[in-house]
Amino acid sequence: MPIIKGLEWTFDTVASTYEKLRPGYVTELYQTIFNYISIDENSNVLEIGSGGGQATAPMLTTGCQFETDKDEQLPGIYFPSMSGTL
Repeated sequence: MPIIKGLEWTFDTVASTYEKLRPGYVTELYQTIFNYISIDENSNVLEIGSGGGQATAPMLTTGCQFETDKDEQLPGIYFPSMSGTL
């Protein structure tokens, strides 16, 4: 629940700025995830709360079947060449 009601729509208006300024995750985080659970082309992955999609790229490199609850506008910000395909 937002602190100030009625401003939920504002994220989409600054999504590209948010993505440029937000720090990324360290490689070790993904290594830890992939060491904990094997993710490969036989895996089904659902990313919930994907935001700008920073964690999406490492998941896609596994070859898994990937789905996300991502807002339709955001894939084009993080993955311009994949806009509309996630």
